[in-house]
Amino acid sequence: MHARRDFGRFLADMRILALLSALVLGSFVVACGGSTASSSAAPTGVAASAGSSGGLSYTTAKFGIPLSVVVAPGLGSAPTDDTPGLLSWTATVVDNNRIRFLIPAEVYPPDATTPMPPPADFLGYVQGLAGKGAIYSDTTTTTVDGAPVTLLTAKTSRSLDGSLGCPTIGAEQGEGCFGLQPEYALRMAIMEVGGKPLLAWARSDANIPDTAFLKSFEDMLKTVDFK
Repeated sequence: MHARRDFGRFLADMRILALLSALVLGSFVVACGGSTASSSAAPTGVAASAGSSGGLSYTTAKFGIPLSVVVAPGLGSAPTDDTPGLLSWTATVVDNNRIRFLIPAEVYPPDATTPMPPPADFLGYVQGLAGKGAIYSDTTTTTVDGAPVTLLTAKTSRSLDGSLGCPTIGAEQGEGCFGLQPEYALRMAIMEVGGKPLLAWARSDANIPDTAFLKSFEDMLKTVDFK
């Protein structure tokens, strides 16, 4: 009887020793920067290092104006689009909140059924939409990596499909292009980089704008570095 009890106690002691060994080994792995789970590769174009604001820096792979930017905390680290004409992120919590960078290949002026090349004075063209239903406020000027920028908040009293531009020639006006819409408020930056018009904006609900999200867009703009 005593031998059986001693054997049982021996097995219990061995289990405790094995558990302690596993805990020590796990602590050693974590302390050395490893992980007890396999890590997935970073999305294409996302830098391994964090930016000064704590967000992850993303460098474009295909966008027609190469740039790097520290992604706002409320966005997914990798963009949903990185194409020659469009760079776009969707917020991780509020799906309606988006941030986009657009190089317009062509535009649909209000009431037009056929597109036209982007006007040479693209800022003047966008400001001219005020006579077609656009409503602008909070207009300021700044610079983004040395490029002069006009910042404004844009709303509209009617749908202006394609008025801001299309990322590719031949895109469908209502689905493949971008324009002011009554349900959204845009905090928009208008600039020219390398002889190309560049629009960037944060989109939020027109009736209850997410002011913190719109502010995070302006902070994100300050980190843009054109390559």
